[in-house]
Amino acid sequence: MAKWLYIPVEVKVRELQSKLLLAKHAAAIGYSVIIGRKSELLDALPHLPKGIFFGLWVPRNFKALYKNLKDRNFATTGLDEEGLVTFSEEIYANFRLSSETLLYVDQFFAWGKYQADIVEKYCDKEKIKITGNLRFDLLRPELRHILSKDSAALKKKYGRIVLIVSSFAFSNHFSGAEAYIKAQKKSKIINTPEDEAFFRRYMHLQDKNFQGFLEAVPRLAKEFPDHTFVIRPHPAENTKAWEKCKNDFKNVIIESSDNIQTWMFASECILHHFCTTALEAFAANVPAISLRTFKDSEVESELPYIGSLESNDIDNLCFKMKEILSGAHDELTLIRKNAIIPLKNYICNLDNKFCYEYILDHLSKFKIKNVRFEKLIFFLFAQRQKIISFLKYIKRNVLKQKASAYIDHKFSTLTKSEIEEFFEQIPMTEKIHVKLISSMCFMVVKE
Repeated sequence: MAKWLYIPVEVKVRELQSKLLLAKHAAAIGYSVIIGRKSELLDALPHLPKGIFFGLWVPRNFKALYKNLKDRNFATTGLDEEGLVTFSEEIYANFRLSSETLLYVDQFFAWGKYQADIVEKYCDKEKIKITGNLRFDLLRPELRHILSKDSAALKKKYGRIVLIVSSFAFSNHFSGAEAYIKAQKKSKIINTPEDEAFFRRYMHLQDKNFQGFLEAVPRLAKEFPDHTFVIRPHPAENTKAWEKCKNDFKNVIIESSDNIQTWMFASECILHHFCTTALEAFAANVPAISLRTFKDSEVESELPYIGSLESNDIDNLCFKMKEILSGAHDELTLIRKNAIIPLKNYICNLDNKFCYEYILDHLSKFKIKNVRFEKLIFFLFAQRQKIISFLKYIKRNVLKQKASAYIDHKFSTLTKSEIEEFFEQIPMTEKIHVKLISSMCFMVVKE
């Protein structure tokens, strides 16, 4: 018998591999781990043994989820994958933190001291554990080999790569900007006219800079014909706006597959605007340039820019890109040197212990009775999940429901072989077994 650990994944290309890193190490020390797409895992959870829910962010509309889990004697944790690059402290707390939701969270895993100081204003300080983020574990020199095989394959296929990180999900949303606003109101993220005014102001900032990117990419493609420019849309973005760039230039592609970190390691440089990937590039020692054709200090912070070169127009961008691609890194090296100490206040696992080690240490404190999942119950559960999966297929492919299409856009498939291939890159003496238990949900256990 073992403790059960449930790990939901919301955006595959953002967080799956880092959460698989946690899953394998947890299984190796005796946990029965269930990992899978968030919607399927939450559907299955009421029919699975009580355990530890490795949670999500903690806004108002997640209160019922966490309360239900606590009522069923689950241990609960929270972690905000988008808690690093945020708006002002007040706006971040208003949109992504709820003191009522935090009442039902046993532990909250903070990126660093900066986020911890914000969250402690909304809950008991003892709940907050500074762990860093799992994605940054994979960027550490000790673990970069995990992604090296896939990165090498991308280099072989595309040659010299410049990664264009499109982070314009507000203004270029998969469902449309107005539909996105409507969804935020429905989810109670937007509650007041002031909330809506802020979102629209941020959309304006994104609109301006998105247009700058749309103009910059053709210019870059012309000036650097020996490089492949890989446009990487945000998982919530509509890719149609980028199609003209791709169609007009042979050295421009749009690519949403694979982990963003794999692409980053395959790239000579990344181009970004206000996104966490810029700080991931810092941790991975990959050169980064920001393009900021329009600024608004009321809605954006300077954090994602402190380890990057910065350009305010396309001419300057081309100049700095040429320097980076030719190996002239002196200016960037100085910027990065000055950024190391400030960034440790925001991301605690840039060195020393790994995030997964911190997390497993904290999870070990939970006193949850070990439970065996009997074979008959498991069989009945599996049959139920097959029926649910079929109904979801009908919703997506026959009824064409938009909500289901959006979920698929962020996370479309997951296979046993995919997990096993990733696990092969993490050597350990323990043998780990992967078993499909439901559509896009897998059990990971030690044999």
